[in-house]
Amino acid sequence: TPKPPNPSVETIAAALISRHNADANAAQCELINTLFRSVGGSASCELDPEKHALQDVDDDEWATLITNVVADMQNAQANQVLITASKKPATKAAASFLATYKNFWFQIADAALTSGSNATAVGSDASMSARLDVSLVKELILRVTELVGVGQPDIRYASTLAAFEMSRAILAKITNLSEKLSIAERQTKSAKGARADAMKSQVESLKTVITEMEELVTGPVYSVIFMHRYRDSNEHLRVMCLENLATSMVLRPSLFLADKYLKYFGWMLSDTNPVVRVAALAGLTLPFDTVEERQQNNSDNGSIDLQSMSNVCMKFLPRVADCCIDVNATVWDQVNFCAISPNASVEMRKVALEFVIEQLEAFDDLEDDEAVVDEERSIVAKIDALASWVAHAITGPKTTVANAKVSFADFVVQSLRSIDDHSSITTNWSALLRAINEDSVATTTSNTTADKKTDAVKQLVLMRMLMASVKEEVGSVGDSDFLTGGKKAKSKAKMAKANTSHEKLSIELLKALPALFVKFSGDSKMLQQLASLPRYLIHSVFSLPQRKADFTKVLKEIGELYVKSTEEGVLTQCAMSLAHMAGGAHARAGDASKQMMTIVETLKGKVNDLAGFKLSNGKKKKKGEVDADSEFALGLALTQFRILAKRVDVFDKFFDGDVEEFVTTIKECAEKRIEKCKDNNQQLQESQVVVKEAMDVNLAILAWKVCSLHMGEDDKMAEEANEDLMGDIAGGDDENDQEGGDEANAIVSIRDHLVELCTDALELKGEGEAWEEDSTSEFALFKAAVQQAACAAVSDVRSICAKGLKNAANATLRAVAFTDDSKLLACLTKYVKSLDKSEKAYTNGPLLAIARDLVANWDVVNRREAGVVLSNITGSNPTASKMVSAFIKIAKTKDGVKLLEAHMASLRSTYEDWQNTQPEDLASQPTEEEVERYTEEEREHEDKYNGIRTQASKLSSSLGVTKLSNPKMSPAMVGFVREGLRYAFSCPKNDAGEDDQEQFGDRLSFLGAVKPYLSWIKKEVGGRMEIEGEYSTREREFKTNLFFQDDVHGEILKAFGDDFISTIVTKKRKEAPVDTHEDVFGVETESEKPSSKASSSMLSIAEEKGDEVVEGMFDGVAKEKGSEGKGSTSKRRKKQ
Repeated sequence: TPKPPNPSVETIAAALISRHNADANAAQCELINTLFRSVGGSASCELDPEKHALQDVDDDEWATLITNVVADMQNAQANQVLITASKKPATKAAASFLATYKNFWFQIADAALTSGSNATAVGSDASMSARLDVSLVKELILRVTELVGVGQPDIRYASTLAAFEMSRAILAKITNLSEKLSIAERQTKSAKGARADAMKSQVESLKTVITEMEELVTGPVYSVIFMHRYRDSNEHLRVMCLENLATSMVLRPSLFLADKYLKYFGWMLSDTNPVVRVAALAGLTLPFDTVEERQQNNSDNGSIDLQSMSNVCMKFLPRVADCCIDVNATVWDQVNFCAISPNASVEMRKVALEFVIEQLEAFDDLEDDEAVVDEERSIVAKIDALASWVAHAITGPKTTVANAKVSFADFVVQSLRSIDDHSSITTNWSALLRAINEDSVATTTSNTTADKKTDAVKQLVLMRMLMASVKEEVGSVGDSDFLTGGKKAKSKAKMAKANTSHEKLSIELLKALPALFVKFSGDSKMLQQLASLPRYLIHSVFSLPQRKADFTKVLKEIGELYVKSTEEGVLTQCAMSLAHMAGGAHARAGDASKQMMTIVETLKGKVNDLAGFKLSNGKKKKKGEVDADSEFALGLALTQFRILAKRVDVFDKFFDGDVEEFVTTIKECAEKRIEKCKDNNQQLQESQVVVKEAMDVNLAILAWKVCSLHMGEDDKMAEEANEDLMGDIAGGDDENDQEGGDEANAIVSIRDHLVELCTDALELKGEGEAWEEDSTSEFALFKAAVQQAACAAVSDVRSICAKGLKNAANATLRAVAFTDDSKLLACLTKYVKSLDKSEKAYTNGPLLAIARDLVANWDVVNRREAGVVLSNITGSNPTASKMVSAFIKIAKTKDGVKLLEAHMASLRSTYEDWQNTQPEDLASQPTEEEVERYTEEEREHEDKYNGIRTQASKLSSSLGVTKLSNPKMSPAMVGFVREGLRYAFSCPKNDAGEDDQEQFGDRLSFLGAVKPYLSWIKKEVGGRMEIEGEYSTREREFKTNLFFQDDVHGEILKAFGDDFISTIVTKKRKEAPVDTHEDVFGVETESEKPSSKASSSMLSIAEEKGDEVVEGMFDGVAKEKGSEGKGSTSKRRKKQ
C-alpha cells in the first residue's frame, strides 16, 4: 500500500489547537515535549499529561524536569540535537529543521487566534477579525515563558525563539486587521442609519482586538522575555532578541519605531561580541533598507516614518562611526571592502578608501622633526601599501593568481584621483614604475608577511594600478577622442597644457617599458597589461630624436612577443599597440610598418609550410605529416593572423603575395580536416582550432575588402556631390562596370570560398547513431565547435555581403551581394533545429547570429528563417524568449506585414514538426511496458500541441497591447487568418500530387494556433464578417469533399472549428446553404454556393495550386512537398 503523505506544518498546528480546545494540558505537554526533543532530549524525559498538570507544576518540579532533559542532552548524539544556541546549524538537516521549527510556532499562534475555543465562525471580512482567541495565544506564550530563564542555553534559545515566532504571527495578524480597520472606517463615514451604527460597532470591536493583541506583544513578550534575554550571557540569544525587535519594528512601526525600543540597538553597539554589534547595526539600518526597497518596487512604505529614527541616530552617531574601525577585524573589513566593491557608489568607495588609508602606516604623517630624505620613496611606500591591501582583499583560500579580481584596483585609482591630499600619487609615474620594479613582499595592515600567492597578485595589482592611472590621465588630459581617433575639440590653451602632461606621461612610460618587458618576460598576466600601455602614448613623443632608441626597443619587444606568445589576451593587446604605433603621421611610423610586414611574412611562411603537411591515419607520424604539435602550430599561426587582421588591414598594407591564393590555401587546408575528421581523430582538438581560425581569417579578409569598397564609394560620392550625374545614368554603365570588374571577381571568390567551407562544416555528420549519441567523443566536440564557428561566420558573411547591396549604385557592390543562399540557409536551419534550445550557448550563438542578420536584411528577409527565430519565444531559456521579443519589437516597426508572414511560417513549421512526432500505434496485444511507453508518448505529444497554442498566444500578444503597434498590420491581419483557415482545411498531397485521402482532415487542429489572432479582428465588423464568411466557405468545401466522413471528421471539425469560430461569432451560427445533385452513380452529393468576393487586404492570400504555396504571403517560404505531413490517419484523428 502506498505511504500516506506527510502532513503539513499548518495541518499539525491546527490539529494541536483542536486538541487544546478539548484537553489543554495534553496539548501543552505535547508542545513542551516538542521543544525538549528539538534540543536533544529523549523520550524518557517527555511530560506525561496524566502525571503532569502544567498549571500546578511548581519551581522545584520544573527544576527536576529541566535537569533530566539536560542529562539526556549530554548523552545525545550530534544528529539528535537539532536546535542549539550557535551561530548557524551544524548540518543541512538541522538548518532545515530550524526553519520548520520557527514556522511551526508561527502556525501554532495563527491557528490559536482563528481556531481557539473563543474564536467563532464569521460572515464578513470585517467582522472576522473581531472574533480571535487572544487569550489562548497569551496562555501559550506564558507557558513557554516558564522555560526562557533556565540555565541551559539551548533550552533558553529554543523557548525564546518559540515565543518570538508566536509574537511575529500576532503582529502579522495585527497588520491584516489594521487594513480591515481602515476599510471599515471609510465605510462608516459613508454609511447612514442602522448600517452606520453596525459599522461603528465593528470598528470598535476591531480596535479592541488590535489593542489586546498589541498589549500581548509588548507585555509578556517584550516587557518580560526581551528585557531578560537581550543581555543574555549567550551572544546568539542577544542577536536573536535584536533581530526580532528589528522585524517587529518593520511589521508594526507605529508601535516599535520609537525611542523606547530603538535605544536597545544603540546600547548594543557597545556589546563585547562582534556578532551582536553587527546585529545592532543591522537593526538600525533595517527601516532605511526597507523603505528603499519598497520605493524601488513602487510599493507603500507601510507607515514607516524615518524621522522617528532621528533622535537615536544622532545620539549614537559617534558610536556608529567608531564601529567602522571596530576592534574586530571582520567588522572592520566590511567597511574597508566597500573601497573596491563594484556595487558601491563612487562616493562610498571614496569614503571607504579614506578609512583604509587611515589604517596604513605608510600614510601616517611624519613628525615635524623628521627630515624627508626621499619624497619619492615615501610615495612608493604608499603605493606599495595600497597594492598590498588590495591583494589581500581580493585573495582568498580558493582564489588563484589567474582568477584574482585585479580589475578592482581601478576603483582605488579612481578614488585616489578624487582625494585632494593623495591625487598626485596616481600621476607620479616614476614612483609607480619604481614600485613595480622593486617587487617588495606584500604585507597586511598589521605588517604581517603574506604568502607567495598574495605576492604574485600584488605584482598584478601594481601593474593594474599603473595601467588604470595611465588610462585615467589620458582620458582627462589627452584629446577628447584620443582613444577613438576622433577630432580634437579643446581650445589651443587647453590643448597645449594637455599635450605637455600627456607627453610627460608618454616619455616616462616609453623609457621604462623595455626593461619591464624583460623583467616580466615569463609572466603572461603581466605581459598582457604591459602590452596594452603603448597605445596610450602620444604620437608626438615617437618622433623625438632622443626617444628613437626607446621606441625601437619597445617595437622590437612587442613584435617578438607577438610571434612567440600563445595567449590570446597578450596577442590582442600587442596587435592593438602595433596598430597604434604604425598609425599616425609620426617619424617612426615607417619602422612600425616594417615590423608589421616582418610579422605578417613570418606568419605567412608558417601557414604555407604547415598547410602542406599530409593527413595520415598512422599512429607513427612521418616527416611532413600532420601531428598534434604541427596542428597546434598551424592553429596558432592562423590565430595570430586573425587577431592582427581584425585590427588592421594587413592583407592590403603588409601582405606580399596573392591574397586569393592564400585564401585558397587555408580553405583547402580546413576542408581536408573536415573531410577526414572521422578517420583522423588523434588531433581533432587541435584541428578544430585550424578550421575555426581559417574561417575567421577568411572573414577578416572579406570584411576589409568590402569595407574598402564602401569607403571608396563614400569618397566618390563626396567628390561628385555637386556634379550632375544624370547623363552618366542615362548612358548606362559600361560593360566592365556592369560586371563589377576584376576586383568584384576577387571578392566574390573569397566570399564563395568561405561559404563553401561553412556549408561543409554545417553538413558534417557522423556515420550511424553511435557517432551522434556520444556527445563527449573527439568527433562530437570537433563537430560542435566547427559548426558553431560556421554559424557565426555565415551570420557575418550575410551582414557584410547583404542582399540589399544588389540595389547599390556601385557595380562592384552589386556583384558582391550574397543572394544565392538557399543551400546555405537549408543547412543553417537544419543545424539550428538540432540544438538544445535550453542551453545559453544556443541563445548567445546561433539564435543571436540569425536574429541579427534578419534585422539587418529585413527588406529581403526569408520568412522561414524568421519563423525559426520566432519559434524560440517559447520552449527555450528565458534569455532566448527576451531576445525574440526584442527582435519582434524591431521587426514590426520595419515591416509588420512581413512579420505576420514570419509568424505563419513559424507556426506552420512547429505544427508540422508536431504532426511528424505521432506516437506509434500499439500492437494488438501490448505489454504493460508498451502501454506505459505509449501513454507517456501521448502525454508528451499533447504537451507539444499545447506548446504550439502557447507559442501562438505569445506571438499574437507581442503585436500590441489593446491595439496593434503598427496600424498597417490591421488590414493584413485578415489575410493572415484567412491563410490560416486555408491551411487548416487543406489536405496534404501524395507523391502523385493529389490529395491524400489518408491525411484528409489532419490539419484541422491548426485552427487552435490561429485562434489567438482573432482578438485583433473581432472588434472590426468588416474583418469579422469576412472571416466568418471565409470559415463558412471552407467548412462547406470540407463537408462536401469526397473524403469527408461525418462520424470521424465531423467530430474533429466540431471540436476545433466551433472553438475557433465562437471567438468572433457570439450568436448561434447558421450552417451555410448547400445544393444537392445526382452524381453519375445516382447518389446525391452536396455542392457549395459561390462564396462572397474576398476583400483586398494588404496581406495577399496565397494563390492555391493544389495545396502548394506559390506566391503572396509566403514569398521565400519553401513549397510544401507532396510527402509532407504523412502519417497514420487513425493516429492523427485520435490525437486531434
